[in-house]
Amino acid sequence: MVQPVSMFSISVEISETVPLTTVRALGLDTEQTSVAGPIALQGITTVRSLPNTAEVTYRPTPNQQRLISPFGLNGKFVIEYDVLRDTRSQMVIENNYFAHFITSNLPVMRKRVVFLIDVSGSMYGYKIAQVRQAMNTILNGLAERDSFSVIAFNSSVTRWEVSNIAADSIVLLTD
Repeated sequence: MVQPVSMFSISVEISETVPLTTVRALGLDTEQTSVAGPIALQGITTVRSLPNTAEVTYRPTPNQQRLISPFGLNGKFVIEYDVLRDTRSQMVIENNYFAHFITSNLPVMRKRVVFLIDVSGSMYGYKIAQVRQAMNTILNGLAERDSFSVIAFNSSVTRWEVSNIAADSIVLLTD
């Protein structure tokens, strides 16, 4: 049986090659509640000993765990952080991974998004649920002037396109 535990601890160490500008623990993203998005948690500590490092710690008591769920905690601990970018383009390379940050003062351009989605039997269950969640996130980020289309494929290809409907009036995907 899943239940709160007496000694529960999450510790996340962040280390970047450039200084951190923000570090925020957003909370616990779980399906144990009807609240959308991460649940704010009490008792999170953030320590920044150097400009480019941080440690975020969460050590809830059993009572704090029960406030979220009587069955204990189950979900993703969500942390958001950003780094100092003092130029319009910066490449960070470390341990065979890279990130390329590009910033601009240009006006935001109209977007045209095409979703190419595998709807074959191999996507059944959790995989297609992840696709739905990702599509909802992207659709929520579209502006009224943006447009999108969907191409679904399995053994055949189906194209679906919204015409003359604003992106912010679309009913989002549900199970």
